Amino acid sequence: MSSSKTTRVVTAAATREGSGGLSGDAYAVHTLPGTQIVGAAITDGIGHGPAVAEMSHISAQVAARVATRRHALSALLAAGSVVSVPADHPRDAPNGVSIAAVTSPGHKTEIAWVGDCRAYGWQNGTLDLLTTDHSVGNWLRHNTNEGIELLAAAHDNWSRGHIGWADVWTVHTILTNAPLILLTSDGVHAQILPGDLERLVAEHADNPQTLADALVAAVQPDREGYRDDATVVVIQHT
Repeated sequence: MSSSKTTRVVTAAATREGSGGLSGDAYAVHTLPGTQIVGAAITDGIGHGPAVAEMSHISAQVAARVATRRHALSALLAAGSVVSVPADHPRDAPNGVSIAAVTSPGHKTEIAWVGDCRAYGWQNGTLDLLTTDHSVGNWLRHNTNEGIELLAAAHDNWSRGHIGWADVWTVHTILTNAPLILLTSDGVHAQILPGDLERLVAEHADNPQTLADALVAAVQPDREGYRDDATVVVIQHT
């Protein structure tokens, strides 16, 4: 791919194990050899333990690498195929949610996601949420009458999409020209107040690694003392 005024893409990442045991989060960043095409992915496994961690690691690695060779949608479909299980397998087999992005200097960033991993774009001093969580809560908001917010909020952590069952109908895609993009697992955006998230981005927008580290460090336990696994990938067009 050719580049215009933009000269390069810089990436950074950070992850922090939560209080529930072995982290179910995994991320991967890959640059296609001989090019400046960069792919990145996060998979947030459901639960904890070795099987979940392995599934997340494989899924993220496959997604990041395929993204640089095809596109973000293909990346998640490929990752889903690798970690999927037969239809007659127990429903508690390792699964999770995932997001992938691909970009290169001078081009927009393509993002694909399934579940409640998120992408944010920082542009002109404003942080915008670029994705919509695939959750029961959001399904209720879009398919019921007004006044449902309390019920919907109680179901925001119920994902309606999983990487192991991903197909062209359940993976959504967008394009963005934001020069700074955050990919996050829900351990970040669900346990950092929106105002604090935007403040940290504003403070560290010029240093992707410092920003990634600051975000995972800012995650606080909920009222029950639980702190989720937290993972961030930062993609910056310099």
